[in-house]
Amino acid sequence: MSSTKHGGVSGDARILPDTFPAKAYLMIESCDRDCSDVASWTDNGRAFVVRDMAKLASVQLPRYFKHQNFQSFVRQLNIYGFRKDA
Repeated sequence: MSSTKHGGVSGDARILPDTFPAKAYLMIESCDRDCSDVASWTDNGRAFVVRDMAKLASVQLPRYFKHQNFQSFVRQLNIYGFRKDA
C-alpha cells in the first residue's frame, strides 16, 4: 500500500483522518475528481452537491465511514453546522 497526499492509503483501505469533517472533505474531493455524477463541489467551492444519494450511500460512505446510512451522514453534517441550501 502507498500513502496518498491526503494522509490516506491507496486501494480499499480506510482513510486515516479521524474527524468527521476531514473524512467528509476527502470523500467529496474523491467524488469530485472520480465520480462527479455522485457528488461534487459547487463552482465556487463553498458547498457540495449530492447528485446520487443511493450511490453515495452504498459506494462512497463505506469507504470513509463505518456505515452506509445517508441520513446519519446528513445528521453529522448538521452537527458540524452544515445546512441544506435550497
